[in-house]
Amino acid sequence: MWPERRKHTRSHAEIHAAYHHEGARHGAMVVNVSPMGCCVDLFGGNVQPGERIALHLGEALVLPATVRWRRDHRVGLEFAVPLMGAMMRQYGDADMACQPTYH
Repeated sequence: MWPERRKHTRSHAEIHAAYHHEGARHGAMVVNVSPMGCCVDLFGGNVQPGERIALHLGEALVLPATVRWRRDHRVGLEFAVPLMGAMMRQYGDADMACQPTYH
């Protein structure tokens, strides 16, 4: 078993999301979130560790992030700017779901 290296507690989430990478928009599902990042299941695309993406939570919130790891269709993202206060409370609650429009 690997030692725990996380600095922040993760909150379970089921957040419908989308992400932009290399000019294309793809669907995603955020499965856990912390102030500094999240774990996401990807529905398309081919991002690799070190690449930058824009994660969309609904139509209004866009979070620039860097891919830190990838296992199959799941990635770990580090946010460019931490989620703070009310934003973390909203998106850190389990089973919060927002439905973006995919183009």
